[in-house]
Amino acid sequence: MTGEGIEALTRRTPQGNRTLTFLGASGVGKSTIVNALVGNQRQATFEVREGDQRGRHTTVAAELVPLDDSTTGGWLIDTPGVRALSLWLSGNGIERAFADVFDLMDGCRFRDCKHDQEPGCAVQAAIGAGDLAPVRLYALEKLIAEEAELEEEQRAREKVADRRRGGKKPPEKSEFQ
Repeated sequence: MTGEGIEALTRRTPQGNRTLTFLGASGVGKSTIVNALVGNQRQATFEVREGDQRGRHTTVAAELVPLDDSTTGGWLIDTPGVRALSLWLSGNGIERAFADVFDLMDGCRFRDCKHDQEPGCAVQAAIGAGDLAPVRLYALEKLIAEEAELEEEQRAREKVADRRRGGKKPPEKSEFQ
């Protein structure tokens, strides 16, 4: 509403056929930000509701929006609102995204270090020395917890499906299915 932060986002707009995607809940202002970055009312927007000051669902399909500045050649993707974003069996994606933190964990004195207050914790030492931002450890812990929760939900779904089949294994899929 005030334009605060738009200049910082403008400095981070993509260049050279790269894209920046806006994801979030309905009515949070994704299209409004896209409009501010391209410098015109390209995307439809509605005013916030009077009663609760919440935005309204407007965008109904993802749209690729070119940045008009010919020096950048970048693109923005405006998306409809989503209810939730989460990991889905990320495999080793977390390990790759947080390789710096995992490397530090290998240097902890105890294999079962919780990286909280244990003596000899290499992660906490790196945070204390300013070599690792505390938010990196916090983000890693949140993602690990979310992945564990998703895996537990998957196990529960499989258990229900197994009961519905009477304990029988699902049929093997052939390469032609």
